[in-house]
Formats: sequence, structure tokens, C-alpha cells
Amino acid sequence: MRQIVSVLVCYVLLIGCTPVPAGVPTVPPLSLNYDPSPDTIVLYADVQPYPVAPLPGEECLAQYQPRLRIWGDGLVYVDIAMAGQPPPLRWQGKFDQDRMTELLRFLEIGGFFDAWNPGEIDPAADSFRMGANLETTQVQYEGGDPDPPLYHQLVETILPSLTPLSESGHIDERIAAILREAEDCRKQVLGMATPGPASTSTSTPEPTLAPSPTSTQTRLPSPQTPAAPVLITPTTIVLENGLTWTECAVPFRSYAMTVTDMGILKRCVAPPEWSADDEKRRGERVLGNSGFIDLRITIGSDDYESKLADRAEGGSCHYELFKNGEVLLKISADYTTYDPNISFWNIGGNLVWELAGRTPVIIVNGANLNEEYHLEGSYFPYEIKGKLIYISKKNEKYRVVYDEKTTGPEFDEISMAYCCSGMRLFRGSGQYWFVGSREGVKYLVSIQ
Repeated sequence: MRQIVSVLVCYVLLIGCTPVPAGVPTVPPLSLNYDPSPDTIVLYADVQPYPVAPLPGEECLAQYQPRLRIWGDGLVYVDIAMAGQPPPLRWQGKFDQDRMTELLRFLEIGGFFDAWNPGEIDPAADSFRMGANLETTQVQYEGGDPDPPLYHQLVETILPSLTPLSESGHIDERIAAILREAEDCRKQVLGMATPGPASTSTSTPEPTLAPSPTSTQTRLPSPQTPAAPVLITPTTIVLENGLTWTECAVPFRSYAMTVTDMGILKRCVAPPEWSADDEKRRGERVLGNSGFIDLRITIGSDDYESKLADRAEGGSCHYELFKNGEVLLKISADYTTYDPNISFWNIGGNLVWELAGRTPVIIVNGANLNEEYHLEGSYFPYEIKGKLIYISKKNEKYRVVYDEKTTGPEFDEISMAYCCSGMRLFRGSGQYWFVGSREGVKYLVSIQ
């Protein structure tokens, strides 16, 4: 006789029990019992990030890809590649029965078992599905939001209890099977890919350093015409501010977080890995009483915290920034498909707050950079050599800002997705890595 995990769900009104009037039908409380077998998947979530018809050899990209698995024995696997988070992207852990019960109750309170809606399905966009297998209830939902708020909050809740796969001494065979399937797809797609005209190997060519230019703008490589053959060959220069700028002209296409696209871009420069130093500079993300993320960090003798004060019906989130318990700033940001309260950073001893609503903004020691420099947006702060680097938008153009000065050429567009399958800006290990276009040519840029 198989074991069943029993969960007692008790509903109490005020301080006693209210009797049900005669003749009124009662709805039995939801049973959160589940089968604790290691073969049972209790919770799962998948994303299909390839909305267009796949090319020959790329069929595996059009299948649903696992993002969350929680088995009956408490084994957990999470892939946060679609959630706009920095590396590491794959995590694992093990929960006991009490923790499993907490997660199921969290979903129940959030309305997951009561006709939950993860967004309208768009055939031309990413799709998402999430389900649960309980002892008496099985649900599955499909929607068009690849990172719906309830799922995002669930991941934020469990992530602090997990360990990156890269740091794990042992990987369970169930997780290993997921990784093998992803690797087989990657090999299949790259094996079918056609290399550039002058490329006979997938290895990354060694970049060569040019002399430091007297003019950052004029010494960068001249743009090619879109019709010209695109050779993915790195060109590297050293800027006057000490940064090393490497870039490649890459095929002109809309890039996403797919095996094929990342394979193309890595032929120039591989994206950076998240390091221990990066983690030390970034603040703590905790689930607040509001159900949304709060941020905390200590810089020197000062304690900082951001909290969601309230959320309007239209989706606008009102935040308060605290310094040593006193309100330093009040600001609003629109909630889109992700929590806009992204991160705190300690950059050169300064508090840097990344708040990414519909108009992303960076706050430095309480000062709004959008207001201070009349920007239309400020994005993805990071530290290189002790100085702040970020992307600014002004007059519909994008520039890299380093140490309070613009550097490098102007871009017509830079891919900076905060979630889902759109191409992200990567930062880590002292490197800033993005895809942008200028004068009709698409570039992969790496700054160190």
C-alpha cells in the first residue's frame, strides 16, 4: 500500500466555526495530498520559446522546454533562463514534506487551483504551461506570458533554498536526463548550422589588440553594408578610459535566447559567467509581506531596503527606498511580465538600484539618473574596474555610459530583455556583453 502525504487544510472563521445554513451546498476544501514517489512530478512548468516554424534540423527547439520540476520525493530542478536573472541559470535542491506543503498552499492562496490564467496565448509569441498532479486534483494551464507573476513569485520563493548545478557535487539522474536532452538538441542544431563564408571551425578566433585610439568614435570598425558577407571575426581596441572593447559584425537577424542564436554569438565572444565577486556586490532579494520582492543591502555602516508600498489596479507599483530605516525616496514603476524591483548593487561604495518598469531607471544614492541626465531610460548597471557602467537611452538612441561619460559608438537598438526568450544583456566576471545595431549592421559587443 503506497504512502500518501496527508495535509490538513483547516478553515476557521473569526474565533469559531460558522455553521452552514440548511439547504446550502458545501464545497469540500481542496486536498493538497500528493504521492511522494520519486517517479511522480508534483509541480512542473515548461516554456516553448520558439514561436516560428523551425528550420530543418531545429525541430527540437519548437518543443516545450522544462523550466520547473518538483518530484514527489522533494527533488527540485529550476531553470531561470527565461526569468531575466543573472547566471547561474540552473539550480537543484531537495525539500521535505513541510516545505512541499508550504509551496502547494502558496499556489492555492494565489488562485492556482481555481481557473488560474497565465496570460492570453499568442501563436506568434512564446507560450507557457504549468501544472500540478495532486492525489485528487490534476490541473494544467497554458498561456502566453512565459513568466507569469505567480510563477515568478514561486521561483523567487524557492531559489534561496537551492544550489547552482555548476556547484553541485551530484546531479540526480532525473535532472541529468533533462540536461542530456537539452545538450542533444544543442548538438543537433549546431551540427546543422552553416558556418560563415570564411569559417572552417567553431572555435573562437583570438582577438588582437589595437593601439589606444585618440577618438573612441572614429577608431571603431567601419560598418559593413547589410548585403556584404558577415564574418564573425572579433576586432578589439583599448579605449582611453581603460576599457577593452571587442565587437563582431554578426548576421542581421532578431536574436533570442535559443541554442542557435547563442551558438552564433559565442563564435565572437562567449557571454560572461556570474562570479562570486558579482554576488558579493549585489544585494539580497527577499520575498516581502506584499508577495513581491524586497531588496536589502548593507554598504559600510548604512542599511538600505526597497519595499513595495502599494500597487494600483492599473499595475503601477509604488516603492519606498529606506536608508537606516528612514525613507530616502518614493518612486513608481509599472509591473509588466516581471517584478520591476530588479536589484541593489554596491558599486564603488555607492548604492545602485535597478528598477525596470516600462521605463527602466537606475537610482544612485537616491538620485534618479533619468531625471538627472534627461534620459528616456537607463538600463543594466554593473561595475567594471570600480566604476559604474550602464546603457542610456536619449533621443531614441542608445549609448554605453562608463564613469559618468558616454563611451563607444551610438546604437539604434540594443537587445536588453529582462525576461522570457528575448536576448538579454549579460554582465558578470568584469564583462559587459550585448547585441546591438547601428547603421544597418548588427554587432555583438563585449566590454571589459
